[in-house]
Amino acid sequence: MRRLVSIPVLVIAVIAQITIFSRLKIMGGTADVVLLVLIAWAMQEQSEGVLLWGALGGSFVTMASSMPLYFPFFGYLGIIAIVWFLRRQVWQSPIIAMVFVTFISTFLFHLASILVLKITDVDIPIVFSITHVTIPSVILNLILAIPIYTMMRDLSIFLYPPEVA
Repeated sequence: MRRLVSIPVLVIAVIAQITIFSRLKIMGGTADVVLLVLIAWAMQEQSEGVLLWGALGGSFVTMASSMPLYFPFFGYLGIIAIVWFLRRQVWQSPIIAMVFVTFISTFLFHLASILVLKITDVDIPIVFSITHVTIPSVILNLILAIPIYTMMRDLSIFLYPPEVA
């Protein structure tokens, strides 16, 4: 039952990303709300179904995106794998880990997007893409990382209340 919460949360994140956050731009960069929700959920200690969240998030973004069908799906699953690795290694400060993972994953996701677009014969200048899309997107994601982490932590506490001894 708790895993079903992923559907409305991710649908709301995709809708917010498409309608609200796509209008809030710095140069050509926009925030990736779904990415932030997935990172924040994967960082929760008691979270379950993280791969399900990643698969659903990737599927929903695939439906709303003009990227090739496989890219958001496998991209988000790859980012969740990075979060799992870092969560096991560096878990002392979740806020710092959230900021670090957001920075790294946004940058990697955008670089992979540029590579996929180059492979599919979309002619985009790489330096322009990095300076006018990737770096502004990283900044926007870093601004939203802590509020989204806080919301997902509250959702995690609501779904998995701490046991009272």
